Amino acid sequence: MTKKTLTPTSAVLLALMTMIGGGFFVNPRQLAETMGAFSPLGYIISSLLMLPIILSIAELACLQPVSGGLYVYSKQYINPFAGFLSGWTYFLGKATSAAFLTHTVNTFFYNHFAVLQNFHPLVLDATLIGLLTTLHIIGISITSKIQYLFSAMKFTPLIFGLLAGFLMFDGTNVNFISTDLSFGTLGTALPACLYALIGFEIICAIGGFIQNPARNIRRTILIAFSIVSIATILFQIALLGSLGDSLAQAKEPMLNLGFALLGNNVLVAKIINGLVFASITGGAFFILGGNCWNLYTLANNDHLPCTKLLTRTNSYGSPWVALVVQALTSITMIGISTQQLPLQNMVIFSMFSCFLMTCVAAINAGKQGLLNIPRFIPVLAIGTCSYVIGLCLSNMIKYGVSISFLSFFAIGLIATLTIRFSKTAAQP
Repeated sequence: MTKKTLTPTSAVLLALMTMIGGGFFVNPRQLAETMGAFSPLGYIISSLLMLPIILSIAELACLQPVSGGLYVYSKQYINPFAGFLSGWTYFLGKATSAAFLTHTVNTFFYNHFAVLQNFHPLVLDATLIGLLTTLHIIGISITSKIQYLFSAMKFTPLIFGLLAGFLMFDGTNVNFISTDLSFGTLGTALPACLYALIGFEIICAIGGFIQNPARNIRRTILIAFSIVSIATILFQIALLGSLGDSLAQAKEPMLNLGFALLGNNVLVAKIINGLVFASITGGAFFILGGNCWNLYTLANNDHLPCTKLLTRTNSYGSPWVALVVQALTSITMIGISTQQLPLQNMVIFSMFSCFLMTCVAAINAGKQGLLNIPRFIPVLAIGTCSYVIGLCLSNMIKYGVSISFLSFFAIGLIATLTIRFSKTAAQP
């Protein structure tokens, strides 16, 4: 990809393709089951919690309009080790997210096609992850025509859901009286809501490729986040108002919505539902394509061993070794746990740990007089990150800790510390 070839519109579209996926279409049932009629409130609260983080990251992106993303900010305004922690937790979180999305897709096909039930689900997950990884290795770029194919797959069920949901909206379906909302249920639902709102940071990772990045990055991030935030709230309201209490039991809400609207036209409803899972596949594809560069960046900055190997690219410019390592990481993650809430919880824990260090970097940049936002905004962002991390730790006790995630985190930490001590010992 030639430097600075992405227009702001293309960057927004890329962010939307990354953000609109598994969380967007899978969450409605889970949120309705947890929060009932108050489920749209989960997205409203999550959007407000994210706002100071978004503003802080957007400012740093303007200060450092280069490719590399959140790693660069922590390295520049804290220290290289903080940069490693930021980049490594981000890489693991996104690898876990890709694993969750591919498993969601395979579960759909596994339940609908009897022939697939002859294979172990992990084999199917590994096959799909391998296929998506291969597409990147052979040179199918995130800026190629496949982007428009996945765009159509995502926006068709989204638009259908909004139009059909509000067309059949019935206020009696929104029953607040029967819903017992508490801080406990809100705490359980928030990680899932936040999961649907992350992904905007891919704009930071490709910042150096955007036309006039110093001027356009902030606007691109804010537009992408605003669109997804509003869409998630409206989508949850539409499905809740049209399906009512049945939403909490609907394994495939879009299929139920299609049946309710189209009646006997089963084929159209199934096509719309199929596009949902095709769009989730697209989300996994874009995550794998962008996230491998985080591993590449860490290796290129001597944080990991086998630097020459991990930074090796093929004739298409794809970091194929980093892609393979990422695929193996994702397969390992899904091999340990396939449950939605624990997986989403681990993703949010890692992402907000990364956001926390980024917001500390924003405060340090503010001390140097470099920020164009009030200093209390990154302070609020740190408070938000700390709250969400605490929430995730509480949920880990409830749902269990991902041993695979912690093992990979420990491996990376030991590797980078070993490299640092070796360099220190080699100095005269």
